[in-house]
Amino acid sequence: MLFLHTLRLVHSTDDRGWLAALSDPLLRNVLGEIHRDPGRKWTVADLAHEARMSRSLFAERFHRAVGVPPAEYAARWRIHVVAHRLRTTDRRIAEIADDLGFASPSALSAAFARRAGCSPAQYRSAHL
Repeated sequence: MLFLHTLRLVHSTDDRGWLAALSDPLLRNVLGEIHRDPGRKWTVADLAHEARMSRSLFAERFHRAVGVPPAEYAARWRIHVVAHRLRTTDRRIAEIADDLGFASPSALSAAFARRAGCSPAQYRSAHL
């Protein structure tokens, strides 16, 4: 189910998106790292290092392949993981915030509301 949600979240109808980036071995490795460690505060420099590319070349290649800049993709993935945990666990929002590297529960709430359009508590209530 998480895989299907991921596809819907990050794959567009054109030749860009998560699936398209998987055909590029360097980007596939970076996507794997982002997905394995969503709580890490990824920077373009960190991701470019993982891809063994310069920051500018990596950022352009990633954006062209995926359709969004690397930091945006990492932020979207992080919120996607939050949403999944809100739907599938009974962990407190503070615990999820801590697990995923947010500075505080309020920082998680603000980031989640910006992307999802509601608070984590509202989201959880709507998906019970």
